[in-house]
Amino acid sequence: MAELKWIKITTDIFDDEKILLIESLPESDSIIVIWFKLLCLAGKQNNHGVFMINDRMPYTEKMLSAIFRRKETTVKLALDTFKEFGMIEIIDDVITIPNWGKHQNLDKLEEKNAYMRQYMADYRARQKALISGEEPCKTNSKSNSKTNVNPIEEKRKEEAIEEETEKQRDSKSQETEKPKVNSDHQKVTRENIQRLAQSEALTDAMMEFVDHRIRMKAPMTFHAVDLMLRELQKLAPDDEEKKIQILERSILKGWKGVFELQEEGRNNNGDSTPKKKEPTVGNDGYVRDSKGVIREYHGHILQ
Repeated sequence: MAELKWIKITTDIFDDEKILLIESLPESDSIIVIWFKLLCLAGKQNNHGVFMINDRMPYTEKMLSAIFRRKETTVKLALDTFKEFGMIEIIDDVITIPNWGKHQNLDKLEEKNAYMRQYMADYRARQKALISGEEPCKTNSKSNSKTNVNPIEEKRKEEAIEEETEKQRDSKSQETEKPKVNSDHQKVTRENIQRLAQSEALTDAMMEFVDHRIRMKAPMTFHAVDLMLRELQKLAPDDEEKKIQILERSILKGWKGVFELQEEGRNNNGDSTPKKKEPTVGNDGYVRDSKGVIREYHGHILQ
């Protein structure tokens, strides 16, 4: 029987209880390597998981030790472990892997190979008939129905259908498991913002900021609005007027976020200017300005 070029191994093999138990044993790495070498040898032999060199001679521990390039004692320890966990069976001194064909889908592989052999035989028969000018002989209806079908394309279609079916099944299971969320409560609307702000004036200011973000092509989600109102509470605890001032300044400056207000005074024109520090009188009687320059001494202005 022709050897297999690949074997089937699941991606969660290291989550299997037997492998987890093996990993807790001494020389666990060597035992796991021997298991994979054993699987590869079974695929190479393609003998339904039965380890025989020929019809009369089974593989022995010493033979496997030489083939796997491992100590004979390590191979014996591995085989005893596999036997204990039911991963192999020893029948009449022959090592076997139970249900090898089932796990490797060998039945489907054999069906595919049989179909391809029949397909190629029919194809060659049609080619010979065309060359000799004869009508190609008809085979059974099952074969004729597939002779003009590309087997690779047919296989791809079958895999695509199986994949789509699996996706639909997963999506349906997720829909049944996921709790339904009321999407109306997650929209950026005046009603929802007012529910968070609990103030008409703050709601108006927040709606203006939301429009400001839309004009900047950076629209806000309802979650972002909630986070911003929390940030405003940190910057101005229970101070609605200050929160509104922070929002108005961010709109004026073209900012996407909110930041703490700096202390600012107002001049006669209504412009914001930094507050000036009041002059101080020292113990020596000198009056100094904010820069420490002496401006006055006991009521006498110094030039």
